[in-house]
Amino acid sequence: MNNKIGKKLKIIIWILLIIPLHVLALDLHSSKYVIYDNTDEKILIEKGISDNVSIASLTKIMSAMVIIDGVNDLSREIKITSNMLNNVPNYAFVINLKRNEVYTYEDLLYATILPSAADAIVALAIDYSGSIVSFVESMNNKAHELGLDNTHFTNPIGMDNAGNKATLEDVLKLLKYALNNNDFRTIYSTKEYVMHNNKTIYSSLKMYNEDLNLNLDTSRILGSKTGYTKNAGSALSEVFESNNHEIISITVGAEHNNDSYHLRDGIDIINYIDNNYNNHLLLKKGELLKELEVRDSTIDKYNIYAKKDIMKYLPNDYNTDDFKIEFSLPDYIDYKTKKDIGDIKFYFQDELLYTEKVLIKEEIKPNFLSIIRDNIIYICIGLLIIICSIIIIVLKKKKKGKEIPVI
Repeated sequence: MNNKIGKKLKIIIWILLIIPLHVLALDLHSSKYVIYDNTDEKILIEKGISDNVSIASLTKIMSAMVIIDGVNDLSREIKITSNMLNNVPNYAFVINLKRNEVYTYEDLLYATILPSAADAIVALAIDYSGSIVSFVESMNNKAHELGLDNTHFTNPIGMDNAGNKATLEDVLKLLKYALNNNDFRTIYSTKEYVMHNNKTIYSSLKMYNEDLNLNLDTSRILGSKTGYTKNAGSALSEVFESNNHEIISITVGAEHNNDSYHLRDGIDIINYIDNNYNNHLLLKKGELLKELEVRDSTIDKYNIYAKKDIMKYLPNDYNTDDFKIEFSLPDYIDYKTKKDIGDIKFYFQDELLYTEKVLIKEEIKPNFLSIIRDNIIYICIGLLIIICSIIIIVLKKKKKGKEIPVI
């Protein structure tokens, strides 16, 4: 009986040894998503990023950028009008702006991004462009300017009007552009803000967490924008840091309920990237890269060493064979070789990571015995030519001396 158990254990161990270990797949509630390394400018994981989808209030990222790019002074004041309030859909989230209240553009931009207030962006749109239609035209012009070829807006809020759609690939381009603007990044990264009328507004992350008693740790989320419509489901864009890399993630299509699956997905993504991606040392400084043959010298070989560490942010189960070194060097060097002998290129898959110039730093001294040995045939031929030349010259002189002068 013990022998049978022992055999079964051996089989199990053998199976575990031969089956390669892979990182578990990322399992999210969201139907489409993209996770992007903004430091190395590389998509890490994606699903359905080329599909046209409703993006809900992620639309407000574009709305905010039209305002930020178009207004020189964000302290400019806006007086809330009945026309502004009448253009806000009844079912949109609002912060209950009142007619004749006065706010700054900055106030209403924070209200647009943090709690995703529809009345705030409608007020901005009408004050800036004169009408919603004109503002939406500016949004689409900006999308064209940014090369968002699969994006089209019909409203500044993100409501499910026909044609208000984008791809997550385009939303990523938009958010990258927006984060390069200091005003937007500051707003996007703020958790709460006090407007000029002393009213405090909060990030929707904070509202979800507290109002629904989720008790989720959102401290790692450095900036975010949430959204929800029936067609889009729950959506979330977020920025966080992991192993000194800034990561952007965008998700749509999570079920909308009191469990806030989009927010849970955001935290799961952070944990997944923390546990499965890191800065890996592909090459250590000082590591021997190549031995070059040295001819006609006092040394037989010249060693080339790595000048620097080469790091790459990669999944922990990356294939080490994907790191390749390409040499553009001569087959050998000698005392006549110039200092610059070529270069070495380091690749991960098809990505060029680094090019290193190879310079001869050590003096290559000639070995005269070696030079003579390697060139003995040519030396002998040269000597023979010299000897023959001397003999010919001597014979000519003797012949000239024997000639009888003509009288």
